[in-house]
Amino acid sequence: MVQGLTDVKSKSDAKRRLYCSGYWMIAGNTKRPKSLYDSYLPATLDMVRDQDLVFYSDDQHQMSHVRELCAERDIHLVERFLPIADLPAFGLAQEMLEACRRMELDRFAKPAEYNGEKGVVHYWRDFRGSGEDVFCSMLSLWLSKVFLTSALARSDGGERLVAWIDASLSRFKRHRDVKAIQKMDLPHDRLSHYGNAMRYYGALLPLNASFLSAHAPVWRDVEVEFEEAANRAKGMAYAHDEETIFADCLWRRPELFHCISPSKNVVLEAKAKEILRTVRQRIGKRRSSGS
Repeated sequence: MVQGLTDVKSKSDAKRRLYCSGYWMIAGNTKRPKSLYDSYLPATLDMVRDQDLVFYSDDQHQMSHVRELCAERDIHLVERFLPIADLPAFGLAQEMLEACRRMELDRFAKPAEYNGEKGVVHYWRDFRGSGEDVFCSMLSLWLSKVFLTSALARSDGGERLVAWIDASLSRFKRHRDVKAIQKMDLPHDRLSHYGNAMRYYGALLPLNASFLSAHAPVWRDVEVEFEEAANRAKGMAYAHDEETIFADCLWRRPELFHCISPSKNVVLEAKAKEILRTVRQRIGKRRSSGS
């Protein structure tokens, strides 16, 4: 049970979709600076104009900012103040941190490239780069998406789609028609999602967790599958996150999931970035060596 969650009954009709999101400022997070999230948030809220939104945060100033942005967009906002330590996956995150620690990748030299491998990225960038406490907080947020949104869907009565959206969802606008998320005709019997360019042991991950939409009965089934997969994951030696856990769910129960669009464009863009990064590194090395 999510603490502080009450029934969300919109003053609007059932055609308005219900969205769930949140933002927690984590000092020391090297993944993205706060300024980047701040730049994405207005455009993300543009995508859910005239809709209903439950927004979680542990910062009153941040919530005040969200309140202003929502008022400008006629978004019916329900505010939820929730510290990281009270997130539903906080305990699970601590166990996942130990799974990450068991990788012991620093027995070898740090590689120059991670090639999109989730566990390697999290180990070096987040676990070692940002620090264990920061990474544990990040995991708490990522792993709580399912539980927060599933609880919200149940409290809403189960009559309409309920979707999780990352506060930075608008960052995908180059290869997704993010402006059309309100107009998409999504299935009632599956969890709708986008593809992913990251990898798990070399295999392309099938799901990106920045947008997840379903009706309450589906959220309930997905939550059960997610919790079971997470219990399996925490015994491994791998830096899991919600997307690797979702991958296990999807591979075991594909009938529960619906990919809105293939991830070809995402993969191509990632490969292009990788090529450019490699070229820049080689040019930099040549310049530094004077050759």
